Amino acid sequence: MTYAVAGDISASGREILIKNYAEAFYWCRGDSQTVAEALAAAPTPVPYTMEPQGEAIAWGADGRGYYTTSEEPSGIEATRDAWAVPCLLRSPRRIRRVW
Repeated sequence: MTYAVAGDISASGREILIKNYAEAFYWCRGDSQTVAEALAAAPTPVPYTMEPQGEAIAWGADGRGYYTTSEEPSGIEATRDAWAVPCLLRSPRRIRRVW
């Protein structure tokens, strides 16, 4: 992955999301791994719909999914997507366009 623009670590500290402008990726951190050690492993791509200058990704408060959003460059309306992830390695899917 190149040019990371956003990232988040789940409240449990075990799950990591990082995105660039085109893609989003997931890592699972083992009990004894540091974040750096987890990120040294190959990531799992997760669903992401490209957004105009999309520079945010965050876990939901309940840890069951993640959100992405964009800026509003040149007057283009921002997008905000919510993705359900009951278990990240099982078929994540977009549950709604937030607004």
